Amino acid sequence: MMRKSILLAVVALIVAALACEGTSGSAIGGGESCQRTGNNGTCDGTFSKLSGTYTKKIKADNVHVTDAIPVDVTVTVGSGTVRVSVKAPDGTVTSAEAKPGNPASLSGNSTGASDEFPVTFEAVGGDATDVSWSISYTVP
Repeated sequence: MMRKSILLAVVALIVAALACEGTSGSAIGGGESCQRTGNNGTCDGTFSKLSGTYTKKIKADNVHVTDAIPVDVTVTVGSGTVRVSVKAPDGTVTSAEAKPGNPASLSGNSTGASDEFPVTFEAVGGDATDVSWSISYTVP
């Protein structure tokens, strides 16, 4: 009986760890709007407050596991610093930092999952507020 309890506890911890992969913070408030024509899509959104590291998963039909998804990302911030990044299937990370009055722009590849791909936002050195972002992508 004790082995079964320990096994269940270990499984629960693994599931919890996988659910939190890439996100150790939060994005509060705001919203988003996405549209797609053919293989090209765009998503525009906002966070009223960003704390820590938050991975935004962009839904995109016909994206497959390990696809290299070409993305262009722009970020503006009202206060604080936000680092935005994407990680390609080969492990290459492309990132840029946005500060008030100095928007971030990056072009890189994100790694596809099942009908989605991640873009990571990180509040550097404390919370960031009034974050606006735009992501353009092409499904291979």
